[in-house]
Amino acid sequence: MLAPRPVVSAELTMTEAIQQAQATHASIDSARAQIQGAEGLQKQAALRPNPTLNFQSENWRVTAPPSFVGARDLDLFAFVAQPLETAGKRSRRMAVAAQTRRIADLKSEAVMWSIRQRVKQDFLRALLAQQQVQLLEENSRTFDQIVEYHRNRVELGAMAEADLIRVQLEADRFHVALRSAAMDSERALVELLRSMGRPDPPNQIRLAEVPMQRPSDGGLGLDDILEMAHRMRLEVQVHQSRVGQAESQLDLQRAQAKPDWTAIFGYKRTTGLDTLIAGLSVPLPLFNRNQGNIAFEQSEVQRARAELRLTLRDVDAEVRSALAGLRRRYQMLRELQDGILARAEESWRIAQAAYRVGGSDLLRLLDAQRARNEIQLLHARTQREYQLSLVELESAVGAENLSLREETLLEP
Repeated sequence: MLAPRPVVSAELTMTEAIQQAQATHASIDSARAQIQGAEGLQKQAALRPNPTLNFQSENWRVTAPPSFVGARDLDLFAFVAQPLETAGKRSRRMAVAAQTRRIADLKSEAVMWSIRQRVKQDFLRALLAQQQVQLLEENSRTFDQIVEYHRNRVELGAMAEADLIRVQLEADRFHVALRSAAMDSERALVELLRSMGRPDPPNQIRLAEVPMQRPSDGGLGLDDILEMAHRMRLEVQVHQSRVGQAESQLDLQRAQAKPDWTAIFGYKRTTGLDTLIAGLSVPLPLFNRNQGNIAFEQSEVQRARAELRLTLRDVDAEVRSALAGLRRRYQMLRELQDGILARAEESWRIAQAAYRVGGSDLLRLLDAQRARNEIQLLHARTQREYQLSLVELESAVGAENLSLREETLLEP
């Protein structure tokens, strides 16, 4: 019976979206199955070899004479043969299985991390689309007031009707942009729900605001970030475990070159006498000393180490690229907040006030409104892109809630 899925709230926070995705996403079941398989391999690796029970009889005769009495003339054997593993093969098998389990655990964590980061990115994109709709709605309401003001002026004969038509066209442009932004917002919500593994329609869902993360004096520098990435990135940990797995497999193959002994203990009855059997079977490694498997595992160790070095270089490149993008967004955000946004707002207020007292023409008013709208949208987009760049840096480092120094964000 399927477990009931959590209900999407009217206002969805990023934390709730991540929790719901990790609770219901189908790819998590695959990762859990892989862990169960690794647990089975661990259990199997710890088992000892089974003993062998042997029973045989000898001295059966095809012809009757001379007289044949089975209890007297047959030789009966019943003995147990127990293989004895040498060179620590069992512990080496367990080491290989432990590394396999470690890799399965890391891959499961990587699936959860991938879902988490994708939901965060889609959430921020959907939040940007929602914010653009809100800004356009606000500007559209403002322009509707301007249209009403011009309509009243035309009815009083204080303004030419051509100016009213021009303002109405501008208002219609806002309404078209608003409808387009609403469709974009709906698509962004659909993508968010898809990344959450949810088929719910996007109706009646609003996204809660995500606060901006500011630089701090005790934050990380570039060297700190690279060191953290080498330590925290799950792909690096997987390749480190694969190196350990290959080394453990090499140790196991070297141990396999040492022959296992077989201890024999049992019962023998011959010529009516009951006796005991004890023996030891030791293979002689004259030709097969597992040379081929040892050579193969040596090459696997070299390959795993090379892949680890390549992964570390790739991680460094991803961290530097993500940090470069974050720096560009941060500098753009500072420029907007340090004056451009305020100047656009002030220009709009001045143009509106001047137009109402007849000190400015309609074109200047419309230009000021367009500039204000474009700057507001650019600011909202830059904020979200800065947050998206921070999520990309988190993905490159493999850690959340990175606290960065402002010098790190301003370095060229």
